[in-house]
Amino acid sequence: MRMARSCPLLPPSTIGRSGNMTAETGEKIKKNMGATAVGMLFFCTFVAYNAPDANTPGAPLTVKTQTDMRISRFIPIVMVAWLASTLAATAAPIDARTARATAQTFATQRGKQIVTPTAPLKVKGSTSTHAPYYIYDVENGGGFVIIAGDDRVPSILGYTDSGSYDEATLPDALRDMLADYRHQIEALDSLPEAGQASQSASAMRAQVAHPSRRFVAPLLPTAWNQKDPYNQLCPVYNNSDGSSSGARSATGCVATALGQMMAYYRYPSATMADIPSYSFTSGGKSIRMDAVAKGTKIDWNNIRNTYSAANTEAEKTAVAQLMVILGTGCQMAYGAASASNMQMGVQLLRDRMGYDETVRNVCRTSYTQAEWTALLYREVAEGRPVGYRANSTLRGGHAFVIDGYDTADLFHVNWGWGGSSNGYFRISVLYQSEATGVSTANGKGFSLEQEAIIGVKPNDGTDSGIDGTPTLSARNISVKGSSISTTFTNFTGSAQTGSVGIGVIAANGSISDLASSVVLLQNNYEIERTFSVSNLAAGTYRIIPIWKRIGGSKWSACCDASHEYIEAVSAGGKVTLTRHPLNNAKLSVKEWSFVNNRVARVEQHVKAVISNTGDDYIGDLYLFASTSATTKGKPASTGGVSLVGGKDNEVTMTFTPATAGTYYIWLARDKNGTQVVGSTQVVITTTDTQAVNLSVGYVAYDNMVGNKVYGNYRRATIILNNKGTADYNGNVVVTLYRGQIGGRTLSPLVTKYISIKVKAGEQTRSVCRFDGLQTGYKYALRLFYEGAKSALDNNNPNAIYSREQHPGIIFYHADGTTSAQVPAAAIDGGSAMAIDMRGVTGINAITPSTNPNALYLIDATATVPSTLAGKNVVSGTYADRITLTDGHPFVTPVAFTAGSVSYSRTLAAEAKSENNWQTLALPFAPTDISCEGERVSIDQSRLYLRRYAGQNQTLAPIFEPAAAITAAEPFVIKGDGTLKGKTLTFSAVNAQIDASQRLSAETDDYRFKGTTYSPSVAATFTLNTHSNAFDYHSEATQIAPFRAYFVPTAEPAEGESIVIEGTTSGIDATWAEGSTVAVYTLTGVKVGTARIEGQTADLTGYPQGVYIVGGRKVVKGAR
Repeated sequence: MRMARSCPLLPPSTIGRSGNMTAETGEKIKKNMGATAVGMLFFCTFVAYNAPDANTPGAPLTVKTQTDMRISRFIPIVMVAWLASTLAATAAPIDARTARATAQTFATQRGKQIVTPTAPLKVKGSTSTHAPYYIYDVENGGGFVIIAGDDRVPSILGYTDSGSYDEATLPDALRDMLADYRHQIEALDSLPEAGQASQSASAMRAQVAHPSRRFVAPLLPTAWNQKDPYNQLCPVYNNSDGSSSGARSATGCVATALGQMMAYYRYPSATMADIPSYSFTSGGKSIRMDAVAKGTKIDWNNIRNTYSAANTEAEKTAVAQLMVILGTGCQMAYGAASASNMQMGVQLLRDRMGYDETVRNVCRTSYTQAEWTALLYREVAEGRPVGYRANSTLRGGHAFVIDGYDTADLFHVNWGWGGSSNGYFRISVLYQSEATGVSTANGKGFSLEQEAIIGVKPNDGTDSGIDGTPTLSARNISVKGSSISTTFTNFTGSAQTGSVGIGVIAANGSISDLASSVVLLQNNYEIERTFSVSNLAAGTYRIIPIWKRIGGSKWSACCDASHEYIEAVSAGGKVTLTRHPLNNAKLSVKEWSFVNNRVARVEQHVKAVISNTGDDYIGDLYLFASTSATTKGKPASTGGVSLVGGKDNEVTMTFTPATAGTYYIWLARDKNGTQVVGSTQVVITTTDTQAVNLSVGYVAYDNMVGNKVYGNYRRATIILNNKGTADYNGNVVVTLYRGQIGGRTLSPLVTKYISIKVKAGEQTRSVCRFDGLQTGYKYALRLFYEGAKSALDNNNPNAIYSREQHPGIIFYHADGTTSAQVPAAAIDGGSAMAIDMRGVTGINAITPSTNPNALYLIDATATVPSTLAGKNVVSGTYADRITLTDGHPFVTPVAFTAGSVSYSRTLAAEAKSENNWQTLALPFAPTDISCEGERVSIDQSRLYLRRYAGQNQTLAPIFEPAAAITAAEPFVIKGDGTLKGKTLTFSAVNAQIDASQRLSAETDDYRFKGTTYSPSVAATFTLNTHSNAFDYHSEATQIAPFRAYFVPTAEPAEGESIVIEGTTSGIDATWAEGSTVAVYTLTGVKVGTARIEGQTADLTGYPQGVYIVGGRKVVKGAR
């Protein structure tokens, strides 16, 4: 047994047992696998086909014993009792003609044709016109497809890739499943109408293969770091010679991350168990940390979200006490840079701080890119911050918190550096100076050896839906002959005793063990076990690493079983084992670019577009740069990346050339440079340091009067002069410093990068903005060459542009800009969306903004000016009443609570049953909807509400019924004839309104974005004049407030539209009314025709998907 991470060696205790799989065990597994699948599963059982008759060309394969039955979107068809709303729907049986068209479309999308039978196979319970389901064979033994006979369930119930349907040879498992289909579909008719409609919603959800994700605002209110006052009670560390440094140790990034997560919950009020004492070594001397007794209080009443010199001693002591408790609990190795590990944090939270059993550690390498993203998103979307640890080749390890999500797989990171560099980052990179979402594998980003603490919530008795059973990890799965070797690792946070082994997992999730070994595995340790597989009944199996705690009755899959597994094929008494994934990522660089100015001794950024035509690649990349064409030398930079299979991925790496000349560049998968994925060369033109000579012409702040800057931000206009003889093309580093007014010390606060292109002898203008600044301090800017320590001001202390920050009046304008002015007795609101007057005194008169939705922010103790009576005034963090008027923009720079809030919208006239949709994006969650004094509920019959659910297997966008309107996403809404042309009022009491956030729901291909103001956007899908679909427009379009639109991630085809429900819509050009047009797949295969009625193509009978209809690309959504 080995340590998985660095920790004191503990004696292991293991008892081994290995075993073979017998035919009897195989039969038991076959029986287990016959159970009906639940959820969205693949039903992959034993496969054994009769060989085709050699004398009969094209004879189909027939099923001999079992079937490889892929239930592509199988769901148990039962009424969903927990659905919050009841939906009105009418059953629409599917006849044989429609079913056949659906089967043919499904087959042609896979390059196949169905057999044309005299009649489709129908089952008991069929009528003369329709059946619960239909089965069609694919020609040439290409399998068969099962089509639902009712539109309340997904159209494709299942399919096989080979063979043909033979009732006489069906395996019992498949026969039972088909019987379940029939009984459950028939049972729909006995449900009440509301139940049928609820099932339609359930079926619609089941079609979502790629669920949408929503914007999640940062969860943590804290901005803590590791120094004063947080470390005031940490021990003084020693110098390397053993002498006292006289300085307090840093709190440690693990303690800071844990503390900020606990501050989010403000839990517990006291420690729940004793924390033992321990000792650590500093400068060769032992330092002892005292034990922390159970019941030690945590003073949340005095712990603040942010700290400054103005905080009281009680407030500083409270947070320092929390930090030393957490450091002791993590057995922190204190020093100038203190260190611990995340596994200790798991044990501390769960065993000594009263957090839930769901708290556990997971490793990045155990998941695919998509799985890892989905795991982290679920945590933050459900309101749980994620502790995260990663390594950097240049900076070592760091622990921080992931607490939010933005579009394009960008997660919000709280670095634990006092708010510095907090922002949204692509999780595969985590380079805090470049929140661009572009992979930067340059050794500076925290992209290596990533792991996370998930399931973090107090143990309050509620179910988070997470399996809290501690599960071991399994790594390094390998195959040798008939043996399987696996390394089992304990990252659960505590010692575990139980059995490890291998087992077969069935399509329904049941596990049957093949062989096992009993182990006692200490936390943070790993152990390797080898198991043999033989005497396996004929068939194909999926074998995974498994684990069962002592005394447990149920085997669990190890945490990475979805990523690594063994495929076992038993035939003719021989078992063939194949490891998956096959590690066949196929990487090649298809494009190189050099961003910087190619000057010696200046860091160069090398961008590579990498094509991956194989599996996901999760690992390291190494950049080599050498003046020799044959000798690579050592890697110039290294970084961990996640390169998605089947896509192009862009990464940026760096090197710093020492001299001029031609540099040969290689990108490789290994540190020795043998697995090269691409190579190129670049000429570094000069070593003359005077060739590039940038100097600062001037720096001016928009909101500055005299030597004072007003408001809580700085927007700096920077003029740079290139006095050298060479052009400059690269980045300039802009660092903001902060210090006390009157003081002489300035400390770096945040760094940004600005891209500069300026020719020799010319100048350039750039703008750089810093938000969230505190008044009462002085701030300064300094500019540096990227990759070099030399400053553009030649270290002139008088050229750091230091200015004091003072309270000012801030105006938020409709075009998205802000401005600030010096405090004055009289203010003219103009047409501002919001006016922030907090911290300003002496205002006597305010002329309100012409915008009726304007927000006026004043201090909690300030008197509301008489001219603002009846306006939207926020005093501190509370507003008595907020009234929002449709058609006018709204924005709030701060979060606040509204005693009451309302918004009104007039519904359009209803044209057709599928039309009359409107988009809706609100900054609050309404709890009441009324029309002319009458309360209206979202019942999906009078008032319909839909949310963007995601994309189905054919990548068609899908909307699904929603039970309520939330403040975090956009919707589409419509009323029936009784609400035609009437005004709906959406309202709530004691409503939380967050600082203006991104209202969005996104998938990889489409982003549904809402807005409360009126941006001008290009290349978007907006609601068409028929009000039943979103049509694409490449030109800029003005979006009305409280509306929504789609943004594609790739340029769509001309005329493409996103349909809200059921059918496609007419768009720019017109179809001939009553005509019949051809319908093709995207691969050009004709699958049928569609009739044009009311400028709408009737695609009844076609599955959801993307088609070419009448020469135009259209998307059929879910009904």
